Amino acid sequence: MASVYFCVKRKYWIVSWRESKKNKVKYFHTKAEAEGFNPSSRPVVLSAVSNFDTIIENFKSTLNVRESTLRRYQQEIQSLRQCMLSGDTSRENILRTIAEIQKQFSSAKAVRIIKRLRTLCKFGEIAFPPGVHARHKGKKGRAMDEKEVHQLLKTTQLNYPRYYPLLCILLDTGARLGEILALNWSDWDGESVHITKSYNPDNKGPKIVPVKTCRSNRVVPLSAPLNALLNDFKGLPGHPMCASKNGCRMHKGNLRRDWWCKVSNGYRIHDLRHTCATFLLNQVDPRVVSARLGHEDTTTTLKIYDHLMHNKKNLPSLLQKCGT
Repeated sequence: MASVYFCVKRKYWIVSWRESKKNKVKYFHTKAEAEGFNPSSRPVVLSAVSNFDTIIENFKSTLNVRESTLRRYQQEIQSLRQCMLSGDTSRENILRTIAEIQKQFSSAKAVRIIKRLRTLCKFGEIAFPPGVHARHKGKKGRAMDEKEVHQLLKTTQLNYPRYYPLLCILLDTGARLGEILALNWSDWDGESVHITKSYNPDNKGPKIVPVKTCRSNRVVPLSAPLNALLNDFKGLPGHPMCASKNGCRMHKGNLRRDWWCKVSNGYRIHDLRHTCATFLLNQVDPRVVSARLGHEDTTTTLKIYDHLMHNKKNLPSLLQKCGT
C-alpha cells in the first residue's frame, strides 16, 4: 500500500510504495496529485515486449515532469523514431539505430538521443549493447577575474543602466538567469530574495515554471550594497524586479541581443554564476556554496568546481603551525 507524506526539506509531496521487493518513491507538487496517484495502475513493460513502439508509448504515459522537459523528451523520441529502421528490440537493430543517429545528428544531439534510447531499453528491460558510451564534452564554464568583473560593471552602469541591477543580482547571488527574471518585488524582503520559480519565455504553456531541483527553492541573502541599490529601483510588489522598457518581464533573447553580446567579451551569461561560485569557494565551505547555488547536493558543486579544489595554494600547514 502506498503512503503519502510531505517532505519539508524538499518541499514536495512524496508517494512511497514497495514493488518487486524494492522501495520506490515519486514526487508531486501538490497533495491532490500525490493522493490521486495509484502505483498499481502504472503500466509495466515486461521483457516479453519485443516492439519499441509499445515501450515508447508506455514510457511516455509514466512521465511526470515539467512541460519543458516533456517537450524535450518528445523531440528526442521523435528523432529516435526517424533513425529506427524497425521497431524490433534486437541487439542488431539497436546498433543500427545508434549508427544512424550518429550519422544524422551533431555530436551533442546524438548523445542526448542515445541516452534516451538507453532509458527506453532500461524501461523495457532490454539489454543495451555494451561498449556504447554516449558522452559529449560541452563548452566548459569560465569564471571572470576581478579586473574583468570591474570592467563589466563599469561598462554596464555607464552604457546600459537598465541592466545594471540584473547584473549585480546575478553576480551577488550566483542564481540562474531564469530564476532572477522570475523574481517579483514581493520576493525581496529588504535583505534577501526568495527563489521559488523560474521564467522560461520559450515555454508554450505557462512562462513561470518550477525551479530546476527541489533544493533550488531557497532564500539567498544579499549583500548590503545590493540591498541599497534595489531600494533605489524598488517597484510595486506584483511587478517584476527586472523589467523591460514597457514594464514587462525581461526576455532572455532581448537582453542577450541588446546588452550582453556587446559587453560580454566572449563570456556567457551563465558564466556569471561560475564567477560567483569560484569567488565563494575560495572563501567559504562548499556546502554553503551548494545551498546558495541551489544544487541538488554538495557532490554536484564539487564535481563542477573540482579543479578549484586541486589548484588551491598556500594551504595551512600543520607542521608550520606546530613550529617544526
